[in-house]
Amino acid sequence: MARVGLGTYKLADPEVHVECISKAITEAGYRNIDTAMMYGNEGVVGAGINDAIKSGKVPREEIFVTTKIW
Repeated sequence: MARVGLGTYKLADPEVHVECISKAITEAGYRNIDTAMMYGNEGVVGAGINDAIKSGKVPREEIFVTTKIW
């Protein structure tokens, strides 16, 4: 599992952040995406990860999603 994760707290613009998450995975090399249910951005995070996987540059097996629950 990757030691450094991309934090996803306070994603303000869904369209921009889907692209940011996807590029963080495919271009910057992030493999750990850090999120939480209380952020309310599950759809944005999922869409960004899905775009990265669909690009064919990174297999799903290399991506870790860490989350926090109450």
